[in-house]
Amino acid sequence: MLSMYLDESLEPDEGYAVVAGFIGDDMAWNRCVLQWRIVLALMGRTSLHMKTLRGWKDDRNRDLLRHLGLIPARSGLALVYASVKFSDYSDLVSGASIEIISEGYLLSLFNVVAMTMAGLPEDERLEVIWEQQPVYSGVRESMFSLAARMPDWKTPDGVPRLAKWSSKAKSTILEPSDYACYALLQRLRDPSSKKSSLCAPILGNPRQYGWHMTRDQIRTGLTEFREANSDAFNPMTREKKQEYRAAFKQAYGAGNDRETNA
Repeated sequence: MLSMYLDESLEPDEGYAVVAGFIGDDMAWNRCVLQWRIVLALMGRTSLHMKTLRGWKDDRNRDLLRHLGLIPARSGLALVYASVKFSDYSDLVSGASIEIISEGYLLSLFNVVAMTMAGLPEDERLEVIWEQQPVYSGVRESMFSLAARMPDWKTPDGVPRLAKWSSKAKSTILEPSDYACYALLQRLRDPSSKKSSLCAPILGNPRQYGWHMTRDQIRTGLTEFREANSDAFNPMTREKKQEYRAAFKQAYGAGNDRETNA
């Protein structure tokens, strides 16, 4: 059983959505959390949240980010990620039924898990823990409840390979993922920026796999999907979207973003 902890960086409106994190066994995660806490303590900190960091202009965070950035790889964890920019395809889905499941966060999250499942041995099982996002909980739970039943997501013995998924509030074990998401977002915004340079250490992990869905890739995929599923692109009012979200939450018991098992 492997565990994957995921966080996200979401730009407002039609910007980038990045979902990233790390995957490994319990021993690797225990090493990571222990070393992470030691470095934070040595730097006079108790936690890390990238959005609240100050002192970028005077390089105040250079040593902190350099030391922390090396820990996941050194602990034996692999970096996983996916990202998309909503403005690259918003015109294809806005106002349609499919818009509910086409938000950047949901597409990126599903791609991270799907890529991981495709890359793991067919008898390996996976637990996924993501940061709490109550607004997406119902749709997210429905997506993974259905996906966990797919033949490709089962072991040769028919056991779900996606063994468990759950949500977790911000904590130490999610901080490496928070750092990775922030670093990837800076690289997408401007790879030559100071923030991108200072955040680069965590992206140097030699064990990583992920991808940014380009404008052409996402538009081609949605166009092919529309040809086979035209009903998903029917217009939907705002009130109807709210009804759909409420139905998802009720059907999957995920209104409080609570843990769900396959």
